[in-house]
Amino acid sequence: FVSDFRSSAAADQSIHVQISSGMLTTRMDAGQLTQIITNLVQNGLRYSRRNHPSAQVWLNLHHDRESDLPILEVLDDGPGVSEQHLSKIFEPFFTTESKGTGLGLYLSRELCESNQAHLEYIPRPHDGGSCLRITFAHPFKTS
Repeated sequence: FVSDFRSSAAADQSIHVQISSGMLTTRMDAGQLTQIITNLVQNGLRYSRRNHPSAQVWLNLHHDRESDLPILEVLDDGPGVSEQHLSKIFEPFFTTESKGTGLGLYLSRELCESNQAHLEYIPRPHDGGSCLRITFAHPFKTS
């Protein structure tokens, strides 16, 4: 995903990747995961651009220390989600954009759930911006 993104990204768009040491295994449909990450990265870049002349996002892949489940965080340095919108961001057709459909986060969450993963918004009050976290199902257990 990252190499494809970088090859097609605009000059003022950057993606940074941090992967914790060790092997990370997930159990998820690859096409659906690509669709989810594409949506989250595009959202992050759009909101990053609101605060900065060049847009950037960070992908942070690691294991949760308590559950040992694989985690992917997509972080941006945009304005974050306002308190009044927090409860609505995963609802279908909710958007704050004039051109948006309001389906991106909704579909991303639905695709995660269909793969036994969980997508949530994590506020970043000290750093600013947003974090959308995917907690993947245990790679070797089935539900």
